[in-house]
Amino acid sequence: MQINDRIIELICYKYGVRKEYLKEGKGEMFEAKLDTQLRQLERIYNELNGNFQNYLLVQAKELLKVQKKEKGPKREY
Repeated sequence: MQINDRIIELICYKYGVRKEYLKEGKGEMFEAKLDTQLRQLERIYNELNGNFQNYLLVQAKELLKVQKKEKGPKREY
């Protein structure tokens, strides 16, 4: 049984599984944590309407300013 590309895309998107692993069994099964977090942020951003998208960007920029003022090391979450 062959799974169509749309189903593969959904599995990869939902569970953070790498497409190459799913199709060919090569490499690591899951994407790096950062990639998964960025995709989650992208998904949230895309679900927001324009005003809330702008608000999210403003808040992210403000957080960056606060972080720069603290001058602490970047943290892994």
